[in-house]
Amino acid sequence: MSRGRSIAFVLLFLSGAATASGQQAEGAPDSTSGTGLDAASAVEQLRPAPADFWTSLRRIILPRQVSLVYDLRSFIAAQRPLNPRSREGDLRRLDAIYLHAVYLAEGDPYLALFALSFATLPYHTFPARIPLFNFGITVPVSTESHAAFEQRMENLPGLLLRDSPRSLDRDKLPHFFGSAWLQCVTRNPALVETAGELLETGEEIFKLEGSRDPRDIMVNRLGADFAMALQRHEDVLPSEIFKQSDESIHGHTTHSHR
Repeated sequence: MSRGRSIAFVLLFLSGAATASGQQAEGAPDSTSGTGLDAASAVEQLRPAPADFWTSLRRIILPRQVSLVYDLRSFIAAQRPLNPRSREGDLRRLDAIYLHAVYLAEGDPYLALFALSFATLPYHTFPARIPLFNFGITVPVSTESHAAFEQRMENLPGLLLRDSPRSLDRDKLPHFFGSAWLQCVTRNPALVETAGELLETGEEIFKLEGSRDPRDIMVNRLGADFAMALQRHEDVLPSEIFKQSDESIHGHTTHSHR
């Protein structure tokens, strides 16, 4: 995994806009269109996350966007591990997680996408290095216990693309959902693509692990495509967008914006 870490930076900087995005933007799909809810019967049926006193209290005292991230992380951790893994099974899990996020967001796919961008981050902490001073720091990403984090990792889908490696593509999830959310907020595919490129540059500056990966850029564009389909009020699921990318991967081209 290399690139999912970098998208955390842009989400942290943009999180101040989350309150505004919690209300549906102009042209946002309603709770029954453009969310893929009509296809719910075709995806995996997941188990509800256990609720306790602290969960109920958290939902009262925390902002809705933050509470939703916690709820989604708990929900993912409560599922059965994806073992043995298959691409079809992982994509069904992806759709089920997305649909549950929309349900928790009371039909608001924009809020669901924002929360999913954080809830699917496959890191507990990650190291970074401050430029000029060459000073290393550890950036916390999750407040989960290590046990809860490992359980969530076991349950996150990772065989997303036809060429997904054996080490899985879980780091592509925040790229996909983060880019989709940014497209929903800005309604500007060019800006989303530029933000993705800036993330690659930022990773080089802060010495995050890995190098520039064209597959990350492609997944950013898939996320924007998914958001534009939602903005057209289409019933579409994330798995459909990833399956449409198969020809692009083998043709060494990226999925074009429609």
